[in-house]
Amino acid sequence: MKWLGRAIIRAGPLWFLSKRIAPNPANEGLAFGLAWDWGGDIAVFEGEITMLSIVLPLLFEQALTDLQKVVLEAPAEEMARSRDGIEVIRLVIAPDGSLAGCYPQIVGRGPIEDRRSCRKLSKLTFAPSPDQAAHKVYGETFAIVTWQAILRGQASPRVYPKLGPELYLPLARLPDGLANPAVRLGLLVEADGKVEHCEVKKSSGSASLDKAACGAVIQDGVEPLKIASGETVRGVRIVDVGFKVLSNQDKAAEGPENAASQKH
Repeated sequence: MKWLGRAIIRAGPLWFLSKRIAPNPANEGLAFGLAWDWGGDIAVFEGEITMLSIVLPLLFEQALTDLQKVVLEAPAEEMARSRDGIEVIRLVIAPDGSLAGCYPQIVGRGPIEDRRSCRKLSKLTFAPSPDQAAHKVYGETFAIVTWQAILRGQASPRVYPKLGPELYLPLARLPDGLANPAVRLGLLVEADGKVEHCEVKKSSGSASLDKAACGAVIQDGVEPLKIASGETVRGVRIVDVGFKVLSNQDKAAEGPENAASQKH
């Protein structure tokens, strides 16, 4: 079977901070803001830029073990390149709670270099992830910063970065009563990408779809965690899997060798 697409993450907030920085007249006033699945108001102050930033837990399961706080700012060159955007920073957490890898990227464009944010985040301590035997292993969490350009004097916008599931499973049709279902899986992933253990963290609403998603990732594997040295490591990943009904164009692109994957 073949996955149809990838996104970055789905987000959920742990806490947020605000910071005011100097205005940039050339940009007609920019509003920088935090947004998550259910949205959030962005406060806009005349003559100022307000930035809201967030550090996310491992989808509500990865918590900070201390109360240190950090304010993140998207790189200036990225803000100059585009008047709005979303930066997602994937963090790999070591068994001792330290930061073992930091991988920023701009949604829709790809990886970037953001040493300043990675340096700030490296000062935090995180709760290590347990495997199914309660042994501490590597895990992941995410930081996210969003920004959006507005005209001075406009009402505060709402920003809803709809970041879809990381993986999609193709279907011939969706079960009745379900629209755009997705299941959240807890995966113990070996260094080679093989899935050692799969459990449902949040159901799609269909037990058969949940089972199919677990079966697919166990069969095909997923991207393993990678630390700063480039080495892949065994650890816990939380992955959202969506389900997509293939169009005729999708089917033609997939080819007959993947037809069996559409029978779920």
